[in-house]
Formats: sequence, structure tokens, C-alpha cells
Amino acid sequence: MLVNKRLISLCMVLLAAIPLCQANPFYWYDSGADFSSRSVKLLQSVAQDKLTKAGFRIEAASAGSWEKVGANADAVVVVLTVPLSPSKTYVHVIAMSDMDASAKKWAAQIMEGIKNDPRRTTKID
Repeated sequence: MLVNKRLISLCMVLLAAIPLCQANPFYWYDSGADFSSRSVKLLQSVAQDKLTKAGFRIEAASAGSWEKVGANADAVVVVLTVPLSPSKTYVHVIAMSDMDASAKKWAAQIMEGIKNDPRRTTKID
């Protein structure tokens, strides 16, 4: 429940604060997966690297936050990393854009990059 409240709150802030997606309709795509990992910080680092390499400007996040937010001319992408246990982390990627293809592309590309990064351990499901 805490995850859903934080995610909804974050998305509402993004929609209000970033004037990127002003045309209608507004599309968003998401993808989520559980990973075994050595730490949440490791997956956050992987997420930030994938966003940066894809050309996203990383928005400042508060210390201890679970999310990494990136923006470019096409989309806003949020990567949420939620610790489920000491050895399991849930990763959720949300891409928002005013173009259907752009949102779909970025959600898939960032999640695929995280899944295939050699620094993390194998996917659970």
C-alpha cells in the first residue's frame, strides 16, 4: 500500500511540475519486475546509468528516495526501486509522453537495460 501511495503521489507531482507533456492524449507505459539484488542502491545506480546513457536529464531526488526521475524532449521516465526484503527489490519503470510510441519505447528500453545489466543478479520472475 505504501508503494502505491508513493507512486501515485510522485506521478501527480510530475504531471503538475513538468510541462513536457501538454498535448492530448497523454500516454504512459510501465513495466515492473522483482529482482534479487545485493542492494537497492545498486539497482538505483543501474537505473541512473541507464537513464543517463539514454540521454535523460536526471532530476534531483531527496536522500533516501526510491525513485529516479529523468526527462528529455520526448518523455519523463520514473524508475521506482522498492526494497521488498534484504535480498529482493521490486523495480518499476513508468514512461510518460504525449506520443504513444515514445512512451512505449522508453519504458521498454530502460527496463530492458536494467534487466540486462551485468552488475545486478538474476531476475526472479
